[in-house]
Amino acid sequence: MTVTAKTVTTPQAKALIAPLKSADTTPIAEATVFRALVQGGWAPAEIAPLWGKGTQQVVGRLDLFDLAESGLKALAAGTLPVGLAWYIAKVSPESQALLLGGWERGNFTGARHAEAYARSVRAAEEQRTQTA
Repeated sequence: MTVTAKTVTTPQAKALIAPLKSADTTPIAEATVFRALVQGGWAPAEIAPLWGKGTQQVVGRLDLFDLAESGLKALAAGTLPVGLAWYIAKVSPESQALLLGGWERGNFTGARHAEAYARSVRAAEEQRTQTA
């Protein structure tokens, strides 16, 4: 097991996270702070209690950085729901482009429909990877 030395102190981490507790914080702002903390030696499980949310929520925000640039822009603009953004971030860049384009064009009845489609795309991609 490798232990990474923390370059961000607990008081510094708390100061970075404090603004995230306001209602007007964006998922991208949260993800950016969490990435800085991870780079500073903090594990998501250590970040979560400081934020007051679960570890999976911290990991989910970090996963947003797997989203294509156009998806990050749509998320920042408020036109892409954060839950859907997370599902889209889990598929290949090619599939992300198709899903994001479909979302922009209104090809889905709503976010849940698009999320279900993204889940099915991810499952198909994983199946192809396992059989290759």
